[in-house]
Amino acid sequence: MPPPPPTNTPVPPTPTPGPATINLIAAPPAIAADGTTFTTITADVRDAGGNPVPDGTLVTFSTNLGTLSATSATTVGGVVQVQLVSSTTGTATVSAIAGVAFNNVNVSFLPGPAANVALIALPATLPADGVAVSTLQATVTDANGNPVADGTPVNFARAPLLGTLSAPAATTVGGVATVTFWSTDAGQATVTATAGGSAAVLVTFTPLVQISKTVNRADAPAGGVLTYTVTVQNVTAGGAPAEIIALRDTLPAGFIYMPGSTSSPAFPADPLVAGQDLTWTPAPLPYNLAAGATLVTTFRVWAQAPPGTYQNTAIVDVNYAGSFSTGPTAPVTLYAPTINSITPISGCNDAPVAVTIAGTYFAPGATARLGAWDLAAVWVNENTLTALVPQDIAVGVYDLVVTNPGGASGTLVGAYTALDCISPDTTLEKGFLSTYGRQIGIETYGDDDQKQIIFIELPNNGSTFYIRIRDPECGGAYDRVYGAATCDSPFTFTVYGGPGAYTLADARTHLPTAGATSGTLLDTVTFTEDPAWDDAWYEFPAFNTDQGELVNSTVRVFKLSVIAGPEPPFGSPDNADLNLYNVAVSTVSGSNVTPPGARIFAYSWTYMVWPGDWSAPARMFPYVGPGVTTLTQHNWDYDRFTENAGISMVTPERIIEVPYDYVSGDNEIKSTVHDVRDVGPHPQNPVEGLREAQRLGQNRQVSLEMSQWRVDLALGVSQ
Repeated sequence: MPPPPPTNTPVPPTPTPGPATINLIAAPPAIAADGTTFTTITADVRDAGGNPVPDGTLVTFSTNLGTLSATSATTVGGVVQVQLVSSTTGTATVSAIAGVAFNNVNVSFLPGPAANVALIALPATLPADGVAVSTLQATVTDANGNPVADGTPVNFARAPLLGTLSAPAATTVGGVATVTFWSTDAGQATVTATAGGSAAVLVTFTPLVQISKTVNRADAPAGGVLTYTVTVQNVTAGGAPAEIIALRDTLPAGFIYMPGSTSSPAFPADPLVAGQDLTWTPAPLPYNLAAGATLVTTFRVWAQAPPGTYQNTAIVDVNYAGSFSTGPTAPVTLYAPTINSITPISGCNDAPVAVTIAGTYFAPGATARLGAWDLAAVWVNENTLTALVPQDIAVGVYDLVVTNPGGASGTLVGAYTALDCISPDTTLEKGFLSTYGRQIGIETYGDDDQKQIIFIELPNNGSTFYIRIRDPECGGAYDRVYGAATCDSPFTFTVYGGPGAYTLADARTHLPTAGATSGTLLDTVTFTEDPAWDDAWYEFPAFNTDQGELVNSTVRVFKLSVIAGPEPPFGSPDNADLNLYNVAVSTVSGSNVTPPGARIFAYSWTYMVWPGDWSAPARMFPYVGPGVTTLTQHNWDYDRFTENAGISMVTPERIIEVPYDYVSGDNEIKSTVHDVRDVGPHPQNPVEGLREAQRLGQNRQVSLEMSQWRVDLALGVSQ
């Protein structure tokens, strides 16, 4: 057998066992989450053989919740203990490490019973439409402020009984219990949540408010007046009223609020005006608009903006509910005035002339002007102005301008002609017309047909007028008796109207035949010698302008025929008496008040110019038709004895002097043809010739000035 080992061989030391496992125990495993209660954590540490580790083995502790009494300790008999003090609710995980050994244990921190409640409403203000909901969240905690355990019951109640809660109670999840709240009635309710303690929150259900705005018309005159209507409705089913605290409106630029125009049960006064912003405040404040009720507010503005389309916005401010806006609305289009016509289209400038202006979009306060002449217009309606053309307006053709407040205007070019009608009371300014009785050979006295045809033109306005004859009888102060001591020549004055009185071509010649009696006979009277009418005015019964012949839409013409008798065969050699008379037209009976726009004219005048008047001869105004380019004048038996015998014609464009060689002598006829147009500059002022321009369809007349004895002047026209 082998020999034994030597006795001095070294023996290896016995190894110390190390930690291999840790067993952790929490006793108790659940404690109150109050910050003072604790549990004991025991760590049993063993080696790989299952034996307790040697005393003094270091064990390290850690936790995610609560507080450890120590973070490390050494074993005694393989065991070590520490305490864990609770904190907030939850589960604490305690870990232990010894060498390579590791383990952990869970400790529950338990909340206490419900003690406190916090309540919120999301949102706290919402419309009472039955659709919008408020979420009520009750947060429940224990006495230490820890969320209570899930499933803790919470009771909800509301006062007053407004609206609907989704449930009268709910249980907590994570310490929070939730219900919802809605209403179809406006008002406020206090909701209370109870769980150990209680809490309350105020929830406001606002009224449902609608606002709209309209304007009284979609189109209007620029410068006119508009009426706006703002309607506020509380469409809530019931409950508290809508508390209106203000109504606001922003006007477009150029729109001006009319003070005193507000009509509203809520707003007794005008709004506060700041630029274009209007703000009405109720009195008293607020104005309570009940559920289902409507508030209507109207006001007026001057729309003095330029032509165009405009909108504006109205806003109502309501307590709790906020502001409600119409947005841009109530569109209105503004138009400048337009002028269709002025009636009459012309008038004399020796007296004011009343006119009527027709058109569109005339605004109250509109002005009318002819050039620089104000017409003192009066607004009748949107289509009509009445006005007065002032006396002494300068002769001429004028554009008519109508201007609305704010400056929008319309123009009618060449609308009105101011006429020079000085001294139109009678046919002649001086002297008399002269008609001789019929007798063979009487032509040598200066009357070639023993007729005088006179036309009287009047506006077509349906007015009443009078034709008056001065000294119609033959004999006495002004007339001349031929032969016998008394006048035995009859003179018949007849008035004609209706179709043909004027337009029959023969009526407009210097020797009329059928034209002397054409038309509808309206009245007639015959005179011989009668002292009762010596230098007195005879007046026909009243006529109406409607009885005259309608020449165009604005003018009617009457004819006065003065015819001497008897007709051949002559019964006496003494029928050549001379009747001197004058003619006037008047608006009143008993005096000569010339109708505005009236004139008396003829195509052939027979009259006397007294020697004393030769230096200031009478004027007459024979008619010249439209489109006339030349004049032919006939003068007969003008007795050209001296240089005073002369004829001049003032046309609207120039003054024509008849050459002296063409002024007739005794029982002689002379005639000349003249261009009516202006053929060159003339030193004389031609305005006098514009006495009746634009009458009878833009027709004209010519002023003739003559001096010397008897004359029968005929003015002929040729195209």
